[in-house]
Amino acid sequence: MLSAPIPPEICALVCDEVKTPGELALLCRTSTIFRAQAQQLLYRSINLQTCSMRKVRSWAVVIARNTHLAVLVQALALYLPIDISFDALDAHKVGRALASCTNLKELRVSGPDPPSGFLHGSNWRWMLTNCFFHLTKFENLYLCDNSIKYFYSNQNQLSVLVTYNSSYFSDRQNLLPALTAVGMTQMSHLPAGKALERIEIGLEADMLPLLQYKSTLTTLNLVRHWHDSQFSIGHAIKAVAESLPNIVHLGLVEPEEFLPCSQEQTSTATLQLFSRLETFTLSMLNVDAFVINEAPPHDLSDAAGVHDLSYAVLMACPTLRRVAICAEVAEGKPLASLFTRSAAGLVKHESRTGFGFEEFSMFWNDGPSEWSRY
Repeated sequence: MLSAPIPPEICALVCDEVKTPGELALLCRTSTIFRAQAQQLLYRSINLQTCSMRKVRSWAVVIARNTHLAVLVQALALYLPIDISFDALDAHKVGRALASCTNLKELRVSGPDPPSGFLHGSNWRWMLTNCFFHLTKFENLYLCDNSIKYFYSNQNQLSVLVTYNSSYFSDRQNLLPALTAVGMTQMSHLPAGKALERIEIGLEADMLPLLQYKSTLTTLNLVRHWHDSQFSIGHAIKAVAESLPNIVHLGLVEPEEFLPCSQEQTSTATLQLFSRLETFTLSMLNVDAFVINEAPPHDLSDAAGVHDLSYAVLMACPTLRRVAICAEVAEGKPLASLFTRSAAGLVKHESRTGFGFEEFSMFWNDGPSEWSRY
């Protein structure tokens, strides 16, 4: 039997060594000594995006009934059904749980891909009616922004916003005064009058809307949703290098496959236009080969081709500290090649199967993130 209680800081060190939520849950059930610290870690960040509605419902009931657990939740990710299959009782339970999470700072809500750019979820806007938390980060891929404008009007601490239906913010300069990072589908919807530092946006040939943030923008992710023979990934890299040479973090991603596949091209001269670029992330599903300086193309169906392209990009831009490039070397088999360069010039390489763009993106957390959208 213990003769004296274990100091909280020792409990914290022990719990920090526990690697999985399942192990933390087991520790909560089997040890009264470590329960409080284990619960803080277990409930601080909740990711239910890959869980069934049954599990979401169970979590919501537990949180609504146990306010001492609800106040521990700081980050939450939910995946909810479309309107016609979202039971009203389940929606009520989720709404009660959200209202109980009074210390929530990061919220991500998504659902099945909406048809033709329209969001489902507008019938459930009341789920946020009794929520008085002040978010710093909000990914809303479920509820229509216009339907929850009352919620946005109270979010004075919100710095990161990701949303589909983004036109609501384009002409509301006084809304969301702390906003510094946005993820949107169209450049025309970017909010005017904001000193944005990070942007994730659909790839478009007209990049003029980005120039209003030239003095503050450090991070840019371009998402390619369709094939445009007149404006390729290579064109995008050149356009950014010429118009936004002070970018620090640049990422380009193809989240889905489409036809036809293409050959891309860039040059050392283009990459050297970047004066401060530290990280370059490229995830391609529709590119067969990549050429630099009109040299023989790097075959992206081959691991050696992905490796050599990554190294060539790193060597072409002296300010780069990390290059991560991913391509499908076989059907359904993405391969990522990661090069890093230390301040002293030491270069290291790592290859991995599978690739989460957000893991390397500097958008959501200004660094590596535990949640991946792509």
